[in-house]
Amino acid sequence: DVTDVDDLPQDNLVSVPLSPAENSTGNDFTDEKKRMIVGQVLEDEDGDDEGDSPIPDVVISLISINNGTVVATTATGPDGNFTFMVPPGEYSLFEETPEGFSDVKDSDGENPNVIDVVDVTSGDDLDNVFVDEVGSSAPSGTPTASPTAAPTGEPTASPTASPLGSISGKVDEDLDNDDVGDEPLEDILIQLKDEDGNVIATTTTNSDGFYVFYDLPAGSYVVMEVNSELVPLDVTDVDDLPQAALPLSPNLVAVPLSPAENSTGNDFTD
Repeated sequence: DVTDVDDLPQDNLVSVPLSPAENSTGNDFTDEKKRMIVGQVLEDEDGDDEGDSPIPDVVISLISINNGTVVATTATGPDGNFTFMVPPGEYSLFEETPEGFSDVKDSDGENPNVIDVVDVTSGDDLDNVFVDEVGSSAPSGTPTASPTAAPTGEPTASPTASPLGSISGKVDEDLDNDDVGDEPLEDILIQLKDEDGNVIATTTTNSDGFYVFYDLPAGSYVVMEVNSELVPLDVTDVDDLPQAALPLSPNLVAVPLSPAENSTGNDFTD
């Protein structure tokens, strides 16, 4: 439904007060077709970064760009294909990389398991592709025939590894409308973004509502919670930033991370 004659929020209902002998005309409705989002998940079998064969049973989530909520989820069929029928708008696609596979690329060339913008405002989008490959323990590269230079008498200084940190938190449901989390929410999609807004990692909450991102260098990050269909409304997050400070602030937390820091308590309440 798009509109009806009375312009009330419910677009498929028109209130009609009818006087005696009145012929009430113009009680009109306007509808529009849903849009189709189609894609495929393929395996790169020969290491050339191109999809060669379909991967079935891969979970794909459709996320509204407007509010960050998960609109729908589906799984690929035997042919690796997936389909969503949705109202016109802009969406993102998130592939849950199957166990034993690693991401190679996707059709927008950015984060290999997220297609950031799928615009079906004016028509269907039928060309969304994810390419994965099976992890391999085989050694890479060809050994050289030439011997390496003889070691010197003095040891060289060992390079110092940059200490890595982590970001963790929890997602809870507010059951009694007091803006305080009461019970953990499981399987909530959490995205980690760099300071430029690029998604660099994703995870989901466990049965206790917890999530964690490991092995992170120092830097500025943003954690984004993608709401589930069952609990779609954000209440609070740990930084309590106002709406003007960060767009969609109740589901975004800014995390400045120092070297070797384990940043905890980056929590959300829905």
